[in-house]
Parts: sequence; structure tokens; C-alpha cells
Amino acid sequence: MTGIICALAGSGGSIYVGTATVTVGFISQGSFSSYGFGAGGQGSIDPATWANSGLNFGQLKDVYVSGVPAWLDFTVIGSAPNSGWETLTVGGTTLNRVDASYSSGGSSTTWIFNGAPTVFGTTVGATRSIVWA
Repeated sequence: MTGIICALAGSGGSIYVGTATVTVGFISQGSFSSYGFGAGGQGSIDPATWANSGLNFGQLKDVYVSGVPAWLDFTVIGSAPNSGWETLTVGGTTLNRVDASYSSGGSSTTWIFNGAPTVFGTTVGATRSIVWA
């Protein structure tokens, strides 16, 4: 094996590794609220694309239902496989990809971590470092 194929085989195929920074925003819609980055101008993320995928981030946020933490939503715009990264670490808290439910409908790809600990906190404007490994 040579080149990229060899590098991927040697790294276990972790091609979506990288970092980002989220500036925490808040949004509330009925019984749902969330902290982190998401649609409707909620917070910000830098860079705007996920790792070396070329896919823009859609959401990366803690979701609450009636004020109770429910899940973490990680969504990218476009189609991505359920592979290429193993862990998502937000501000020191690590989540395993295999513990998430995965869905990809072509226009977006989502990993939902049900019952995950809240990782963004509730301070609007705070920053959180994100690492995919």
C-alpha cells in the first residue's frame, strides 16, 4: 500500500479528525431549548467546515426538553459515513461515536448522543474547544 491508502490503513481510517471552537449560543422553541451552535443564528463555530470533510457544520448543541437535558446533536450538511472518527471531545468531556444514533438523508448527516452529559454549559458567549479523533 502506498500514499493515502497506507496512511488511512495505518490510522485505522480516522479521516475526520480535527478541531473547532464553538461560541455558545442559546435558542428556545416551545418545550425545546438548546445551548451551543445551531440554526437560527445560535452561537458560532470556527472553522465552518468539519475536519477535512468539506462539509459545513449544521448543529453542535445540547438539547433540553422542558428544561431537562436530553441529548447532544452533531449534524453536518451533506452525506457522511458513520466512520472516520471515533470520539468527540467537547471542553474535556469525551463521547464515543459508537454510542450515538446515526442518520444520513443525503442533505444532512446527524449523530445523536441520547442522555449525554451537557457539554456546552448555559453561559451564552462562552467558548468550548471541540476535538474529533
